[in-house]
Order: sequence, then C-alpha cells, then structure tokens
Amino acid sequence: MKLLSSSNLILHSLVMFALAVLCFVQPKLASFSIALVPGLVLVAGGVLVFLFGRDRSTGSNGIWNIVLAVFMAAAGLAIIIWPSILIVLIGLVLLAEGIDKVVVALRLRKLGLDCWSWMFLPSALAIVAGFVAVFATSVATSLVGIVAGVGFLASAVGCVLAYLWAGKA
Repeated sequence: MKLLSSSNLILHSLVMFALAVLCFVQPKLASFSIALVPGLVLVAGGVLVFLFGRDRSTGSNGIWNIVLAVFMAAAGLAIIIWPSILIVLIGLVLLAEGIDKVVVALRLRKLGLDCWSWMFLPSALAIVAGFVAVFATSVATSLVGIVAGVGFLASAVGCVLAYLWAGKA
C-alpha cells in the first residue's frame, strides 16, 4: 500500500475538513473534547495510584499515595466537569513564565545585549495570552476550539496539496 495513495489522502482530507468545520461551528464543544483526554488520564492515574501505588516493602502506610491518588482523581474530575479550569491553569503558567522571561529580557537589555527583544516580545505575548485565559475564560475556551479547527483545516489542505503533488510526480 502506498503511503501517498489517492484514497488515503482524500479520506484523510475529508475527515480533517469535517473536524475543522465542527471546531469552527462548535468551538466550546471542541475545547471540551480536548480537555476530556487529560481529565480522563488524571482520573485513571489516580485510581491506579490508589490501587497499586502503596509500597508494602517499606512498611509505609501509603498515606501520601492516597493523598496523591485523591488529588489526581479530583483534578481529573474537575477538568471533566469544568473544562475551563484547564484553560485557567494554562493561563496561570503563561503568566508566570511570561513575567519570568520579561524580567530576564530586561536584564539582558541592561547588559547591552541586542538579543533581549527576541525574548521580550514573545514573553509579553505570553502574558497577554495568560490574561485572556485567566480573566476571559469563555473567550479562551472558544479560541482553543478555533485553533484546533485551524489545525484540522491545515491538515486537510496539506493532504489536498499532497494529493495534487503526487498526481504530478
């Protein structure tokens, strides 16, 4: 079977295009679907840590493993029930990292290094994105779905172009 067979490329591009349309029409549903995976992984991880995480060979009662298991499962359930919490957490990370890197960029500027602007601009954008994610969660949630749609659309266009290119080769 050829990797660039026309049926593979056409089918892939149709699926990607359909997913892109769904993401553009229902961006919040797409965001929920994206948040569902880490939520389920955390819940499953919490259950596994609870069931198998205690080390009986050390004589430990495993209280920290129980705490970890409960925390993981609770975080997973929170993400599943309230997917926007994932956006808020990502926003907090963006804010913290952006502020840290802006400080570093300003120190580089103070040292007279020309490269400071290459660190400053993306860090400032990270701070803006962090503020949007934390303080305009509804907007950020929709943006996640729209960005996913753009990714699916790019994949569909890439497949069509690969199909057209393969036909000329």
